[in-house]
Amino acid sequence: MSDYEELIKDLESLKEDKYSKFCSGLSGTDVKIMGVRLGNLHELVKKYKDIDLTNYKLNDYYEIRFIFFAVAFKQQHDFLTSINFIKKYSKYWVGWNLSDSTYQYIKLPKDFGVVLPVLKNLRNDKNEYIRRLAYLICFKYEKNVQNLGGIFALFQDDEAYYVQMVESWVLCDLYIYYPEETFMFLKDCKLGKIIVNKAISKIHDSYRISEQNKEKAKTIKK
Repeated sequence: MSDYEELIKDLESLKEDKYSKFCSGLSGTDVKIMGVRLGNLHELVKKYKDIDLTNYKLNDYYEIRFIFFAVAFKQQHDFLTSINFIKKYSKYWVGWNLSDSTYQYIKLPKDFGVVLPVLKNLRNDKNEYIRRLAYLICFKYEKNVQNLGGIFALFQDDEAYYVQMVESWVLCDLYIYYPEETFMFLKDCKLGKIIVNKAISKIHDSYRISEQNKEKAKTIKK
């Protein structure tokens, strides 16, 4: 039995019908869900970290794609190689759940200056989930104030819902660490009302932001 066949056997043994029904449709796509919990998927990535991806059979199941991309990122030791891998298989990079749960396997450089030009390119990709990835990666660099200007420079209007949502999410996170700077950015930026107002809504719901700063953010709602 090949590693791939063994992997499918493992996935079949771990799937849960109730969990599959619960998750189906949550990604906003037609990608099918077998119903394997995320913790089990992470364990399978460890088990099959050396699987030969050239013999891997991609299909319409989220779990198959999760293992494929996560293992590929573990096997690679270069940020750009991982990004090019995503672009090569972009037709399978579909769904916010896939991008959000696998991007953390990508080995990122310490220097945000190396990453920023790549993110500026990704944010204009035709695949909305690759555009979402550009903002997800910012979470790994947001705690360094020297990266703040570069992160702010990434934001632009986007018609895709899941890109708008991640932009608002990042802005809320930045407001936690840099309330004054992020307030001024939100106040003066040319982003549309959907992104700005959703960011303010997330700020209002955050337990990590003071009531005073929450009220301040409300004053710039569009």
